[in-house]
Amino acid sequence: MHIKTESQKNWEKSFYGGEGLVKGRAAIGFGLPRPDGSPINTTVNLTVPVGASVGEHIHPNQDEIYFVIAGGGKHNTEGKEYPISQGDVIVTPKGVKHSFKNTGSEPMILQATLIDNK
Repeated sequence: MHIKTESQKNWEKSFYGGEGLVKGRAAIGFGLPRPDGSPINTTVNLTVPVGASVGEHIHPNQDEIYFVIAGGGKHNTEGKEYPISQGDVIVTPKGVKHSFKNTGSEPMILQATLIDNK
């Protein structure tokens, strides 16, 4: 399945009660079709401005994989905080509370993919 840029969905919003507005571009999920038979639920590119955050949340039926494309900040998993930077990969199993905050000096860009795990 090839998804052209013009068929992707762009948005800007407060994400899970986090601080500031996060920009997103979804190719799968958020009302867009997903590949038949694929366990991929959503794939989205997130731009988190300096000082902004993705609030604490869980995915009860999906594992989530984040790849830090640019920038950095802090990732919180179940109350433990970890520094993150370009090139890091974060794997969050289903049902685990997690959040992100850009504490750096440039926008943090993440590629997030949610995979069904029921």
